[in-house]
Amino acid sequence: MSWFDLIKTCGTSQTMNRALSALGRKTVYKLGKGGIDPTKPLTSQCDCSGFIAWAMGIPRELPPGSNKWLSTDEYWAEGRPVMTGMFSQIHFAEVRVGDLLVYPDEGGEQGHIALIIRVNPLQIIHCSNGNFKHFGDAICTGNPTVFLSGNHHTKAMRINYEALRKMVQRLRGQQTPHTPATAPANTTAVKKASAPKRGRPPGQVVRTGATEHKSVNVKKANYNQKKNRGDSRKSR
Repeated sequence: MSWFDLIKTCGTSQTMNRALSALGRKTVYKLGKGGIDPTKPLTSQCDCSGFIAWAMGIPRELPPGSNKWLSTDEYWAEGRPVMTGMFSQIHFAEVRVGDLLVYPDEGGEQGHIALIIRVNPLQIIHCSNGNFKHFGDAICTGNPTVFLSGNHHTKAMRINYEALRKMVQRLRGQQTPHTPATAPANTTAVKKASAPKRGRPPGQVVRTGATEHKSVNVKKANYNQKKNRGDSRKSR
């Protein structure tokens, strides 16, 4: 299975199930870890952005090999510059299960992101260093106080799953057929048949068969004629 296959079935239900399945694993918070390969189980070390990418079923480097990474800044900016329109900002009064709360890096502090798992009262699931320090597990559920207090420029974002599916279709259309690492088995035979024989310039015609025999016969006839003439002169 590839992450392309996960996007085929992506949606709020899949994201929620994957996110909740990460509870109770004693995940260690580590900045920059997690979310690289969503087809594999969540890594033992993870940060908030990697956890959300993994829950959605997408690699945090999107697409892989592009050097475009999803951090809290990209989630907050609706996916730019990774993919514009991946997320859409909504009003806090419109949030529903499966939406995101996020604020970016600012003032020397790391940003943060969480997935809403309940609306009334509002509850989230998130991966944080605070969770790890207090509960021994970076991934926990709780209230969204950290997002709604202080000077954080928190946004409520909705995941655009349809945009993700279209992106996968576009990427698959750009893929080129795999080129074999070794040449076909008959390549050597073809080269041997077409290569000129050693010592003869390319393009020189080599006569064979009946032509060669005819040439030899002509030389023998000329020799015999000269010999007969010589014998005739001697006899005179």
